[in-house]
Amino acid sequence: MSIPVLPSFLSFKLTKSRENTLKSLNANKAIISCKGFDIEKGFTESNELEAQVKKMMIEIADQVYMIADHTKMNKTALVNIATLDDVDFIFTDKVLPPSQENAIREKNVEIVYC
Repeated sequence: MSIPVLPSFLSFKLTKSRENTLKSLNANKAIISCKGFDIEKGFTESNELEAQVKKMMIEIADQVYMIADHTKMNKTALVNIATLDDVDFIFTDKVLPPSQENAIREKNVEIVYC
């Protein structure tokens, strides 16, 4: 089994050429981290360039696995990268309050506790 890792576009400006390269990828799964998650506002990122790349990967992936540990819950950062409608799985480390868990599951998002 091999897991390709996205090249380091993040250390450079996201040019149109790099954007086209990202859009040409076929991704079965995107594993994305975030700086914050709020039920209403969704998943957010503090760095605009990282947010652009993450948004594109979310757009092209067949399945999106969002990583959000307990320190990210009920927090927001500068840029929205996804809503619950864009995500298939949320991986987190602590059990969520029932109201939050129910709201996530209502969107057909699977929660994985690890």
